[in-house]
Amino acid sequence: MWADLPPETKFRACEFTEPSLVFYRPSGGMGWKMSSDIEKSHEWFSRPTSIRAGVFLLREWTASDAIDHWRKTGSFGDMLPGRDSSAEILDRIDADRYETHTWRGYNIARSGWVELLVLIPRGR
Repeated sequence: MWADLPPETKFRACEFTEPSLVFYRPSGGMGWKMSSDIEKSHEWFSRPTSIRAGVFLLREWTASDAIDHWRKTGSFGDMLPGRDSSAEILDRIDADRYETHTWRGYNIARSGWVELLVLIPRGR
């Protein structure tokens, strides 16, 4: 996916500080800017001055969340994520400018499951 982007593309990860787990570029994964500020990340992605791509962490379920939920309810069936930023992220993405893809997977470094929103510039 990243290999199809021009070499001058700038990358940002918001609330997901381990892009090397799944987002290596052919150039070795260099050039990622990390942020925990959703508002600043939205501003960054809305700037028209360069080609931009990256990820937002939408939701996360950690092993600790699962254990706490099981202790309280005796079930894993209706477990909500421990972190859920999807509402403040999804409504503000410019669908005319970015293709969006949702990826879900296990993050072994944090013993948790994540749901990521991947942004790829249209018309690349």
